[in-house]
Amino acid sequence: QGSSPHGFPPVPRLFAMSVRAPSAAAAARAGEGAMDGRPSARPLRASSPWIGPPVSLSTFRIGEYLWLGRAGLDEAPDSEFFPRQLYGALTLPPAKVGFAASLLLLGGMSDKRCLNDVWRLSLPRLGAQRLSDAEGVPVPPRWSVVSPHSDGEVDAHGRRLLRKWRGRFNFGCCAAQSMCGGLIIYVVGGALATGGCLNDVWASEDGGAKWFCMSAEAPWSKRAAPAVCAVSSRPDVVVVAGGMGPAAALCKDVWVSSDAGSTWTELEQPPWANITGRYRSALLPLSGEGEDGTARMLLLGGLFIDGGEGGYGGFERLLHDAWECHLDLHAASRERMASWTCWGANSEERGRAWAHLGIESATAALEPHGSTLVARLPSRDFLSVAAAAKPTTGEEPICWQQAAADDQRRRLPTGSRDGNPETASMALTYVRISSASPQSIPRLVIITPAAVLLSGGGEWKRQIRFAMLFGLRFEALFGLPGALWRGRILPALFPAVAPSRRQTMPLA
Repeated sequence: QGSSPHGFPPVPRLFAMSVRAPSAAAAARAGEGAMDGRPSARPLRASSPWIGPPVSLSTFRIGEYLWLGRAGLDEAPDSEFFPRQLYGALTLPPAKVGFAASLLLLGGMSDKRCLNDVWRLSLPRLGAQRLSDAEGVPVPPRWSVVSPHSDGEVDAHGRRLLRKWRGRFNFGCCAAQSMCGGLIIYVVGGALATGGCLNDVWASEDGGAKWFCMSAEAPWSKRAAPAVCAVSSRPDVVVVAGGMGPAAALCKDVWVSSDAGSTWTELEQPPWANITGRYRSALLPLSGEGEDGTARMLLLGGLFIDGGEGGYGGFERLLHDAWECHLDLHAASRERMASWTCWGANSEERGRAWAHLGIESATAALEPHGSTLVARLPSRDFLSVAAAAKPTTGEEPICWQQAAADDQRRRLPTGSRDGNPETASMALTYVRISSASPQSIPRLVIITPAAVLLSGGGEWKRQIRFAMLFGLRFEALFGLPGALWRGRILPALFPAVAPSRRQTMPLA
């Protein structure tokens, strides 16, 4: 028995097989091109130059990578949120069953002014679940203001009263959903336009409309750009790691809270702190919360100040290392509840030679309900993907592979990172993955300085057509009933295939 990549019940392994794609030459003769939705066969390494686009894989599993390939990139409607720098970007699941997932944009700096507004972009479902208006036109994504900017109110004594977090940029944010469906969004720390830093913690339970101050001054030092992650299915457990304090002091500490940010415990110094402090790292929740009360997270890259090549002032350099954190939620000693494992053997290599494989919180995401990492590596006009698992061989922390897709080279801006924080923040491209449920088509979200790009359903349609032709061949050669293939096999392999009829579909 095998299982589909989308959480459906087990299906016979025969129908979860790998399907061989045509060769590049044969595909060119057919006018289709290679199976361009798959990751490349050649890993992207720091030690060798990148010469042209790598060759596509010869095999793929149908039902995977539906947000790449021929999915396409559609531009979302314009928003007054932009232009903005160093803001927060989160993808949220639907508030209720049947609702659309959403992209949430928070705060940031605009025209040297720190803001605290919250905007929402609805991400309509694709495939058979897509909603249409009365005329049959698919419902487009829509912007809405969840919480407008507010500087607070001044009372009779001249004190400013804040009902939400102060305007800020370069802050930490995350969201996690409980087993019963409740969602908590966090805003942690950050920087002010005056040059100061913050160490407060705010939380929202209604999608960002109302905010509660969980800690006005947390015990950890004031800092900008901390890595923040809440435990999946346990959103009241939140972890803060690293950041940049006043006078560009790099933070090396890790803190955990089990009551949504009200109280905090400092954990033992992690092994990556022996290399360097870091800020703007990606801290992502890994799947597979253990029955013994453990949770897994992945700390990816971040930035440090490289003074070796730039004198005292130095340059911002991206890190490329990866560290897996095992969090024991029932540990006898809370200070020792975290253990860290390094992925790969080149964790201490850093600097200009490795910066082109660097990751920061804005440029990396983890596919929901799956185990695929997606990232935008510096100075590349395409996305890269990798398995969210510790490599078994080699020295690379993560074996990135090129993920070819239509429109990427045309729509993604290029330019190498020069180490200047201001220019880098203006050209930053955010990468996120959204999915309403395991039964929905994941959507790639790319936020460039010029537009918000969303993947469509083209790859899903292409694989559906291929699978339908495959079913016809099975029916002709082996007598497999077409109704069984369309009614039971396809819904197990693909999301968003006639979900309303799945329960009443005959078995044979």
